[in-house]
Amino acid sequence: MSIVDDLGLGDRECVAIVGAGGKTTLLQTIGREAEGSNRRVILTTTTHMSPDQIGDPVVWSSDPREIDAALEPGSPLAVATRDHGHKIAGIEPADADRVFTETSVDWLVIEADGARRRPFKAPADHEPAVPSSATTVVVVAGIDALGHAPDEIAHRPELVARLTGAAPTEPLTIDHMAAVLLDES
Repeated sequence: MSIVDDLGLGDRECVAIVGAGGKTTLLQTIGREAEGSNRRVILTTTTHMSPDQIGDPVVWSSDPREIDAALEPGSPLAVATRDHGHKIAGIEPADADRVFTETSVDWLVIEADGARRRPFKAPADHEPAVPSSATTVVVVAGIDALGHAPDEIAHRPELVARLTGAAPTEPLTIDHMAAVLLDES
């Protein structure tokens, strides 16, 4: 079995990966599993990534025509818009929608949430940055957050504490993590 099989990805998908503690690893794994296949795959973000988290080839544009021209079956394509040196800017959710509808991409895989390399988070009101064309949303959380206090390991620990009812210094339990992951507010 593969991650792609486990996720049940179909022939044409816009996959948004949100949460904390494994988004980039999942994005890269899907990309590796698509290598050498007949799939046209784009790997991108609607937030920011570290330069070491994207590989070649890269298209530095959100223009669907430029992206489509660079798509090759079996060779995942990274898409970004700016290199700030310490961070790479991805594309806006509306641009991701255009890329999904106006290119020949089979799988558009998007890291659609930031967590500052922390294993757990509670999203702010403006997060996650999921495009409306998303066909699959995958929520991740790092199991290594379990048993640690939000103020030690969480992005936005004050929001984690509010959603769980726990103090920011109280170790996270599985129930705390579930409360955050299942919150619909």
